[in-house]
Amino acid sequence: MPGRVCVCTGVAESATRQTGPADLPYSVPALAAARLPGRAAGHHTVMSGETSGPGLFVILIGPSGAGKSTLLKAYLSADPTAVRVLSCTTRPPRAGEQDGVDYHFLSDSEFSRRRAAGTFLEYAQVFGRHGYATPREEVLTVVGAGRIAIKDVDVQGASQIRKAMPEAVQVFVAPSTLTEIERRLRDRATESEDAIRRRLAEAERELPYAERCDHRIANDDLGAALAELTAVIASERRRRG
Repeated sequence: MPGRVCVCTGVAESATRQTGPADLPYSVPALAAARLPGRAAGHHTVMSGETSGPGLFVILIGPSGAGKSTLLKAYLSADPTAVRVLSCTTRPPRAGEQDGVDYHFLSDSEFSRRRAAGTFLEYAQVFGRHGYATPREEVLTVVGAGRIAIKDVDVQGASQIRKAMPEAVQVFVAPSTLTEIERRLRDRATESEDAIRRRLAEAERELPYAERCDHRIANDDLGAALAELTAVIASERRRRG
């Protein structure tokens, strides 16, 4: 999801500033300490014992370039019982996108109606144009069935979900250095230099939110990150079961 301007928290964002490659503004050892022992890098398939327990809503949080979406897709492939929570949006479908598969596409009036009715866990207006939101009922249905509902969100969305659904498991995902985030953004080859700089500045503002999350994963290696996420979810289910 693109960078967002939240319309419902009333908190003004700090001014964007130029930034360059640097270490993350939070403790890298703290992220390393969050790694769970006995988990080797590489492909990981969720075993049946790891999928039992109460339903959970798990949100993956991090800046653009952190690898949230890639990790989310990897977890969904490893655990076929998990359900990706689709966002509602007012933007028109892109080529190949399908309603109910990629997003829930809504008209502006329907989005406003649902927002006023309190059916969203979080919502935001992107660039003052299109609305994006997380549907509350979809999450509750999946969790109520004893399954894992999982979604990637930005920091502003995570802050709203923390208020609306404090029992959600918040997992912060980021590489160990800002340099790696920059490399990933440049490898996409989809944005201008100014856009990359803006995203790096936004990343610096968002990274301290890691300290507020339940878990932190250093996403330097996808296999290791997937193993950690799997272990985190299994641990939360045991703790809450």
